[in-house]
Amino acid sequence: MTDIRYVSMSDFQEELSVSTVPTATDLVTVRLSSRDEFDEATDLYRRVFGYQGEEFAINPMLMGGIVANGGSAVGVRDSAGTLVGFAYGFPGHTNGQLYHYSQAAVIEHGHQGKGIGRLLKFAQRDVALENGMLEMRWAYDPFYARNGHFNLDSLGAVGWKFLPNYYGTPGSDRIIVRWDLEHPGAAHDALPARPTPAIGSADWGGIIRDGQTAWVPLPGNVTVDVKKYPEELQAVRASFMRSFGTLFGDGYQLRSCVRVDGETSAYRLELS
Repeated sequence: MTDIRYVSMSDFQEELSVSTVPTATDLVTVRLSSRDEFDEATDLYRRVFGYQGEEFAINPMLMGGIVANGGSAVGVRDSAGTLVGFAYGFPGHTNGQLYHYSQAAVIEHGHQGKGIGRLLKFAQRDVALENGMLEMRWAYDPFYARNGHFNLDSLGAVGWKFLPNYYGTPGSDRIIVRWDLEHPGAAHDALPARPTPAIGSADWGGIIRDGQTAWVPLPGNVTVDVKKYPEELQAVRASFMRSFGTLFGDGYQLRSCVRVDGETSAYRLELS
């Protein structure tokens, strides 16, 4: 499997290693509040994800209600004033814990790698803190290694729950991450250094245990939609998700996702 490459424009999360918010002079973070702005965000959302059916659209009226009740609708504009990034979320409450749930984030094709993903998350953080929420949560597909690196290593969130078929359909397995808004990055900074074991494509989807640490290798370049995976990659994904189910059942949490070589990445899990 050493010659497999999977690349598409749907990979909109940046692989950043810096721990501060970027300050690109041609990008401006904004809060969306008007119907025209919500329509603009809806168009961007559908264009980036390639959604055609109305069932996948974001309702502008719902966005207005979310913003008016402690939720977030934030964007990033370029120097021409064009909306090139958008994220939204809403308050959540589970077992006495109040948090901000980030539902979605999208970045215009051709604008990846500029720190827009980080700008959006920190803009949502500002909204959450203003409304008394000290934690943010969101779901992501862990088979996209670059998203894992962004969430765990760049932002410093912790993957604390694995939910198979999160959206009620096959292939919608998701990790729920928790991000400490008062101390963003602290969880990752406190993670003890540990060398990555010698792993490669032959280990994709398996579990490598090392004391309190476990590693799960996966393809490092996957960005296509799960429905378009070739049969070989479908099998790797199934094995990968089974490994996650086993480890989360044993009390592990996701702490990092790092590149091993040109084709392989690996998740690092620690016992909670």
